[in-house]
Amino acid sequence: MRFDKFMVDRLAENCYPAPFHLDGFDIWYQPESGKKYGVAIDPGQAKVTQSAIVVVCFDQDEHGNYFPKLCARDAGLYSPEVTWNKAVKASQYYNRAMISWEANSHGLAITELGKNYRPIYFRTDIISGVQSVEPGWLTTSKNKDYMLQAVDRYLPDTTCHDIELVRQMRNHRLVGDKVDVVGANDIFMAWAVALMTLDPKPRKYGYSGRHGFKW
Repeated sequence: MRFDKFMVDRLAENCYPAPFHLDGFDIWYQPESGKKYGVAIDPGQAKVTQSAIVVVCFDQDEHGNYFPKLCARDAGLYSPEVTWNKAVKASQYYNRAMISWEANSHGLAITELGKNYRPIYFRTDIISGVQSVEPGWLTTSKNKDYMLQAVDRYLPDTTCHDIELVRQMRNHRLVGDKVDVVGANDIFMAWAVALMTLDPKPRKYGYSGRHGFKW
């Protein structure tokens, strides 16, 4: 397995069915007033592959450390329009959360649908921190390892009760020095995109985009 088996097994032990449901979302944690959330999408190919949407936040301990928490999740064979509408509803439900999405291939339709919504994620160089005017997260061969490392780094302190995300973590296998995905990984990719695009610090600064929208 690509990820630490002990850590993934420990996550699995804490999984349980979501106690709340809304518009197809399984909800483990309801929104809290004043808390910052992010909505991340891994777009599928309409009725061929699943689209996944996750709602994520970061909790902070007494030492100032930030830990990611999966609050809600939806996944299904949704068209881009349905996927985007679901994400907008989740954003509005969770304190007008920023929406990010993987802008590769199937995500181009989401980009067209979501480019005028605010707040959304605008592409930022992971090394320099310089923000562009291009919406959506673009996964490349150069940053894919960085995404996996982010999941790794947060794994010991991740709060997740969704067994489907845990199963998809297990689908990532090491073959030599490469990662092979055996099975679905749409929910996992939405989770990884959330970790890459949501700033854990509460409302200190944001992705303002072209129109200076502060959140």
